[in-house]
Amino acid sequence: MEPAAGHASGWQGWPKYIRHEFFAQVKAVFPVTAFLFMLEQLVLGHLESGWVQIMLALLTVAVGLQFFMFGLFHGLLPLGKRMGTCLPEHLSLRYILVIAFFMGVLVTYAEPALEVVQVLGQFVDYTKSPYLAWLLSSHGSGWLTLAVATGVGIAVVVGLLRIHHNHRLASIIYGLVFVTLSLTLYVDLCTDKSEVIGLAWDLGAVTTGPVTVPMVLAIGMGLTKGMGRAPSPDQSFGVVTLASLFPVCTVLLLAIWLPQRSHHRAPGGDDGPGGEWPIGIGEAVEATQSLLPLLCFVFGILKWVLKQRGLMSSTTVRHTDHGADEDEGTDNEKEIAGRAQGAPLVHITKSLFCVWIGLVLFALGMEYGLSPLGDNVGAALPGLFTFSRSVHGSPVYSHTVGVALCFGAAFCLGFGATLAEPALQAMAVTVEELTHHHLSVNDVILSVALGVGSGLALGVLKLVYKLKLSWMLYTGYLIALVLTSISEDTMINIAWDSAGVTTDAITVPMVLALGSGFGGSLSDADTFGLLALASVGPIISVLACALVRKRMSHRASYIELSSHRSTRSPVSPMTLSPVSPKSRSPITPNTVT
Repeated sequence: MEPAAGHASGWQGWPKYIRHEFFAQVKAVFPVTAFLFMLEQLVLGHLESGWVQIMLALLTVAVGLQFFMFGLFHGLLPLGKRMGTCLPEHLSLRYILVIAFFMGVLVTYAEPALEVVQVLGQFVDYTKSPYLAWLLSSHGSGWLTLAVATGVGIAVVVGLLRIHHNHRLASIIYGLVFVTLSLTLYVDLCTDKSEVIGLAWDLGAVTTGPVTVPMVLAIGMGLTKGMGRAPSPDQSFGVVTLASLFPVCTVLLLAIWLPQRSHHRAPGGDDGPGGEWPIGIGEAVEATQSLLPLLCFVFGILKWVLKQRGLMSSTTVRHTDHGADEDEGTDNEKEIAGRAQGAPLVHITKSLFCVWIGLVLFALGMEYGLSPLGDNVGAALPGLFTFSRSVHGSPVYSHTVGVALCFGAAFCLGFGATLAEPALQAMAVTVEELTHHHLSVNDVILSVALGVGSGLALGVLKLVYKLKLSWMLYTGYLIALVLTSISEDTMINIAWDSAGVTTDAITVPMVLALGSGFGGSLSDADTFGLLALASVGPIISVLACALVRKRMSHRASYIELSSHRSTRSPVSPMTLSPVSPKSRSPITPNTVT
């Protein structure tokens, strides 16, 4: 019974951690959902009949994310970091890149927000968007996910090569953006599959979620440590950019590859994930299918390739007591880490089980909470300026006023959701340190939130006036590239990765469902693209903010220098004492040496 007691004591303090993480997830969910419920009340005059079910489902999302993040940081990430540390000791760079590619592919399948895309496929009109409907059906979703995962795998390889050879991110960005925009232009002008462009660019935002980025960073930092280098803060930037642009290329290539008549068979039998199963069973099966290949691959590499027989006895899981003071938390972290050594196999197993439970709960909450809420509000908003069956007495306002209100609502949604993003706070602190306080925490947070809000608002205008998404992307990324060419490397890395804040596991399903409902109410087949515009917005706003701050700093330094010079008293000729002729010493030959 002693080991059991020791094991129980090893988990002391964890309820406080779980409580802290649960409230952190509630804080991330509450502002967005409260704002959407408020919009629904203002537009419809009442809440939908299933609002209690939606609230319970949203609570399920918060609990699921709490379990998922707990298991991720205490199970998957330590294993990924250990694998990255040991790989350089046993394998050459060529084989390391092969393993990293497959890691990127398998990690993408475990991304929770990726499941929302197939759910939204139910709302796509096959007669208007046949290629899009086929890709989001059960027949084509496997190919779509494989294309996205392949893009992430390539991004991981390029990211590791960048770390290994210490390349500038800017040079990679120029080439990658050129290729991505060229593929977009080709699909738009030379094929009949332009309907896939919005989906491809939105999937680029979906992939950089809470699994892919931390796992790839853990492997990258482990590789850096294994190669005998000290990890630098700059190396943590660039992963989001690469992992968001490469999947766009692979999905567009998949669209080009699709035969002209492959969409003739209408996708049928898609009742959503779990439609053929009782509630919860389908989600459990999909969570198992997502996690099992990744876990088998990781443990297989650690055991048979790296010969880590003592893996479980040497894996240390760290924990910080968020409710304690700093010194007390450090002691508690060491204590729990040491006690976890007593039963690490059980601990790792529980952590991975938490990941699985989190995926199941998140999928349930998404299907019965996030998607219906976003779709209901999105379908009701057009009633502000045009006729809508779901809004009594529509249009409520004139066209101009209604569109302006929708524009403002989308901006507030993006702005508020970004402010509530916990990862943005940590990123802002890092940016302030890297820029030596030239950019403050508030500068980073407000500029990113402004970019996300503006991007979502432009997405609403695209849906209302049926603007061409491809040309909006060309314009946005052209502005971003111009600003990149005149910016410093540190700010380039930060700005291009700041788009990752739009990939929160809460915001992504909500925005996708909102766009689907909004566009569906307007009979618009092209409802994707909101996330794409919300991703390019922060790049522009952060780069512009950094340039403005730099100019203001130089101007302040110039004014300070000028004022400092003006305070010095000038030497006047009248203040110099004239030398009388008598006081001058005559020059004689004896005085010349």
